[in-house]
Parts: sequence; structure tokens; C-alpha cells
Amino acid sequence: MRFYIFGAFGRAACMAILAALLFFCRYLSFYNLVFLVMILWTAYAFISGIVAVPYNDIVARSVPANLRSRLLATWFFGVQITFMLSGIAAILQFFIVKRLRLQLIGEPLCA
Repeated sequence: MRFYIFGAFGRAACMAILAALLFFCRYLSFYNLVFLVMILWTAYAFISGIVAVPYNDIVARSVPANLRSRLLATWFFGVQITFMLSGIAAILQFFIVKRLRLQLIGEPLCA
């Protein structure tokens, strides 16, 4: 049970610090912001991994053996596809907004 308590507070703390970091990001350089976001995201992923081990063990015990690997593989594959698509959407949105902003301001697109 202490894993879940550590995971809940650890992930909440990482997200709160990340939110504060992004709120005050105008005071940081781009490279410092990227570095700090990656450090926080790594901590978040590490804490989530610690929590996932006992959770997967519980799930594995409640699912019949012949369906267990299929369930976990589908679950992890679905999560990874969702993250990949959200990342692609964020990158596309960034470039589309940048292009529209440059066209509306009247600056050359090559700049």
C-alpha cells in the first residue's frame, strides 16, 4: 500500500511542479525550460513505474493466464499510440499556429 501512497503524492508533486514551471516559463531560457521539463517528466515516469509494478501484479492475478499477456500488451500499446498521436498533434499545432501567425503578421515564412 505504501507504493500507491508514494505514487499518488509523487506524481501529484511532479505535476504541480511542472505546472508551476510552465506558469513561470517566461523567466527561463528555452534550454533551461526544456532541461527542467525533461527532468520532471523523467521523475514522473520513474514514480509511475514504481506504482505500475504492484498494480500490474494485481491485474495479472485477476485475469486468466491465457488472456493476461494479450490484455497487458493491448493496454500498453494503446497508451503508447495515444501518447504518440498527442505528441504529433502538439507538433502540428505548433507549426500551424506559427505559420498562421507569420502570415497574419506579414513576416516572411522563411525567416
